[in-house]
Amino acid sequence: KESDEPVVVSDDKLQDCPLDDQQQCMLKELFILITNIATDRRWAGAGQEASMRLDVIHLLASAVASSDSRQIPTFSMLYNTVANGAQHVTGDGHALSQQEFHDIVKQVGSYHEPRLDDSGKVVSGFFSLKEEMWSEVQPFNFVLTPDKRSSLSIS
Repeated sequence: KESDEPVVVSDDKLQDCPLDDQQQCMLKELFILITNIATDRRWAGAGQEASMRLDVIHLLASAVASSDSRQIPTFSMLYNTVANGAQHVTGDGHALSQQEFHDIVKQVGSYHEPRLDDSGKVVSGFFSLKEEMWSEVQPFNFVLTPDKRSSLSIS
């Protein structure tokens, strides 16, 4: 027979069942997801251009935290990841052109010309996040993986 009495868990019982590493990680990621949903303006009806702008900001911020040379934010990488990958459409129903995307990237990023490194190897031109855009970086954004989140320091 089931009781109608509510189950009360005392603090003593909670202390007796500590979380293992995997459970702690999952709980942490759950809190990050909830924080992201609560703070990300895209959930409050921001337009597609604003959504794409936030994606570019976070990709440029995550590139700073990445040691992977394949993550150097060239225009092609940004365009393929954000514009083509997400198939963003503006509020009036048309897909953003490459020029419109380029305008967004120029608003939030600084371009660095191709150059030769110390060993004579060509380094492709790339974008970095403008200093004034760091205030818009949301550390719990879904673009930032846990390892990038922990190594990203917001100035």
